[in-house]
Amino acid sequence: MSACSSLPACLKLAELRDTLTTEQSARWSEVKAAYVRTQTLGGPEGDPIARAVAALGLLADRVAAVESAIDRAVDPRRLIANTVNRHAARSGPALEEH
Repeated sequence: MSACSSLPACLKLAELRDTLTTEQSARWSEVKAAYVRTQTLGGPEGDPIARAVAALGLLADRVAAVESAIDRAVDPRRLIANTVNRHAARSGPALEEH
């Protein structure tokens, strides 16, 4: 990647070539998220009121993502499946030997 002028450029090139390592992929995701965040918030020169409103919108999106993750984690279907799997694991070979 010596032909790159900056880390983001190198990571973008590796993405286009489909040669990103796991570490590079994680870093590239961070770089893209930071860029989107900066653009969403209006950049450093943006109107302070517009940046504050954008920040609130971004915060609302993040709260919604957390809510969605919690909903998935406590999904009754998932809880039932985990309970069945735990009981099956406990009642496996150990109980059959007796």
